[in-house]
Amino acid sequence: MNPITHNIADRVKQRVIPWIQTAQPRMESIARNALAFAHKRPLLVISSLATTGLLLLVVTVAAATEDTLPQNIAESGGKESAGEENRTSVTVLPELVDNASTVMLLGTVLSNKTANIFPRRDGIVEDVLVDIGDTVKKGQVVAVLLSKGVEGESAAAIARKKAEKAQMEAEYNTSQNVAKQSVSKAEQEIAEKREALAVAMREQDGMLQRLKLAGTNVEQMQDQTFVTLRSARQTIERLLLGSNARTELDIREQYLLPNLGITRRETRYNILPLFNAMKKLEDSYEKAPEKERESLMRELLEVSQKVFPAMHALVAATGLTPIPLPGRGISMDPAEITAEVHDTQSMVLEAKEEWENALLMERELSANEPELAAKLRGETAKAQSNEVKLLAEELKTAEEEVSLIASEQDQMVKIAEQGVNIADAELRMETAQSGNRQILSPFSGIVAKRFIEVGQIVMPSDPVFELTDVPTTLAKKAKAEIQFGLPENLLSAVNVGDTVQFFRQSDEEQMYEAVVTRKSPQVDAETHIIMVQARIPDELNLPHRSSVRVRLMDEERPVFRVPATAVKREEDANYVWLLSPDTQKPTRTAVTVIAEDGEFAEIAGAITVESRIILDSPLLFAETHPLQP
Repeated sequence: MNPITHNIADRVKQRVIPWIQTAQPRMESIARNALAFAHKRPLLVISSLATTGLLLLVVTVAAATEDTLPQNIAESGGKESAGEENRTSVTVLPELVDNASTVMLLGTVLSNKTANIFPRRDGIVEDVLVDIGDTVKKGQVVAVLLSKGVEGESAAAIARKKAEKAQMEAEYNTSQNVAKQSVSKAEQEIAEKREALAVAMREQDGMLQRLKLAGTNVEQMQDQTFVTLRSARQTIERLLLGSNARTELDIREQYLLPNLGITRRETRYNILPLFNAMKKLEDSYEKAPEKERESLMRELLEVSQKVFPAMHALVAATGLTPIPLPGRGISMDPAEITAEVHDTQSMVLEAKEEWENALLMERELSANEPELAAKLRGETAKAQSNEVKLLAEELKTAEEEVSLIASEQDQMVKIAEQGVNIADAELRMETAQSGNRQILSPFSGIVAKRFIEVGQIVMPSDPVFELTDVPTTLAKKAKAEIQFGLPENLLSAVNVGDTVQFFRQSDEEQMYEAVVTRKSPQVDAETHIIMVQARIPDELNLPHRSSVRVRLMDEERPVFRVPATAVKREEDANYVWLLSPDTQKPTRTAVTVIAEDGEFAEIAGAITVESRIILDSPLLFAETHPLQP
């Protein structure tokens, strides 16, 4: 018994037996009543017995069906499901037919010895000189067109083309002049920038010299100020002690002239630390390196500005009595001391001002030209003035701009020149078309097809003849090839050098072979296929552009045989329902139908020999087993 018969028996068992079990008490009651009325109505009793017997026969058949359920169907899904109504899903295991599936693809024959003849202009065919089967040579006249005058054409078109060419030539000349002027102007600006840069570089040398002189002047003024301060210190020392013959580093109060500050003794003590500090700074300045002398000079000037007021206070506290000098027999007038202190202070202030002016000038120059100043200090080997840097940058920009201008103008000239060439080509074409009556064959061959008739209008894009046996470079490698599209999912199934089988559309019994010679490296984004070409044997003479069917073997997709009823269809897609071994729920799986004979179907897809294919429609048990897509 086949699986379909088992399925019918299963349906009978599920539908009839429960009804009989429910009706059994009622049938027994009917039988008892029938016996009671047996004597009164014999015919009614006979009818009741017949009905009871028929029901018992049905029960027996159902029981027998349940006992004889095939073992393989029971093992593959013949189990009852819990619920209000007992249901059984029938499954089968697919039978492996072939370890590889066959894919049929449409292909086209391409002859490498075939070529078309096109007219050089549009027109009306006046005469056809060759026909199918004729042999033609390169340069042979194969058809003739009517002249343009016959078709109502005039010289106006040629005149228009000449005018267009003249206009394009004028634009070309203008673009050349504009390009020359633009480049010349830019080059003139570069020349001016270069001249200005040369002047700035000469001025840079002068600036370096000025910076150097300013630095030298600062040093000189600083040395001169130091000499003035030392002289002032010696003058004050002579006025305090009466001479410059002391040997100690510091002076003390007892060394001062006795009458100095006699009215205010504190003035004698006020002058001492200031004077001693000035002497120490003087000694430190002489021993200090060059980079520390500026700060020491400022300290020395600051102390000196305190010494002079203290000296004036000391003389004021002395009174008007002349001050005798010990051992010398002479005296100093306090007024003369005051005048001498004042003169000394003035010299110091003047020297300070000159030094600070020189320092200010040098720093202003250094601030304006920091790189040059750093070069003079030995901090860098290369330096440029601000003006040189600015002009050098402007020159660089101008040179870049002239290159850009030259490139742009050259592009404009080329565009204008291209316009002239196009206008000239159109003029020559128009002129030539007015007289190109003959259609010439550009190569030798045999006429295979004729596409024109006398009186027919032809265009340059329309072929008029198709030739075969045309000697080409590709024909030396292969006279003919087949071309077919390979789906993206079968890219690994075909490689260059493989042999493929194909059939002609008119004869699918005769199989031919072709060797793959070309395989496109890119997949078409819309069709998801790549183009493949395979060389066919030279002795096989197939018509150009004829259709063939290519057969491929896909070893990654084995073929299985299942009952035809197991394959479901939805629009153009085929699928089967598989019973999941884990969840015991049906799962929809897409398949490809290879062949079908009504009872069985050969399919390929994501199934194995262990897959359980459900024969029932999953809608019968959707309530207890939710479907999974």
